[in-house]
Amino acid sequence: MSQRELIKVYIVHQDRIWREAVVRSLTRFRDISVLAETAEHDDTAWLPSPQSTQPAVVLLDLDLPSRSGLARTRQLLCCQPQLRVLMTGIPNDDSEVIAAIEAGAAGYMTYQSGFDDLISNIRALAADRTLCSQRIARLLFSRVAKTARTMTASQRQPVDDIHLTPRELQIMTLIEEGLSNKGIARRLSIEQQTVKNHVHHILVKLSLRRRTEVARYVRQHGLTRPVQAPGQQALAPGS
Repeated sequence: MSQRELIKVYIVHQDRIWREAVVRSLTRFRDISVLAETAEHDDTAWLPSPQSTQPAVVLLDLDLPSRSGLARTRQLLCCQPQLRVLMTGIPNDDSEVIAAIEAGAAGYMTYQSGFDDLISNIRALAADRTLCSQRIARLLFSRVAKTARTMTASQRQPVDDIHLTPRELQIMTLIEEGLSNKGIARRLSIEQQTVKNHVHHILVKLSLRRRTEVARYVRQHGLTRPVQAPGQQALAPGS
């Protein structure tokens, strides 16, 4: 196999043992070459050249230390849309899979996935194909229809009429950024339980069921804005 046909793989995972194990396992395959592996500290030196046209698959962990894998996926694809992100470490939960797809992941690996699944996904993504279960495919079709209904309903109710608090709007922005409750609590210097309470109130007020729907709502209504550091906020730390 020629150098041009090699599938370039980049691994972003916080667990060093996991990275090293995967690298050693992938070396058995002549069509796959691991070019870089990192714990992801917002270092972009490992990224391939934006001008590269060869297949490049990024194994990206959902739970990264500095930011969520969802936010990292959006950032990577914004800079280099030619990358094929294979999200790993996804709970076997339909909403989590859908969230990864909405973030731009071209494939996903749940905790129940095996090494054979990893190889199949890498090769599929390199060939510009996506491996997706029939259940997830049905959910995606259903989600498109539901999104259309939600957009119609939300257009009938102005945002100003919902009476969201400044803190709720702030947390909604961070949800759209891809942060978990733990990440939001760390960013705002508040308790994680406080974040959970705010998220619950947001879902009730907007008549939504999932965080991914909150993120979509933020984008649809243009609510994204920079979130200030805790020391710059007028809100009390425990609010």
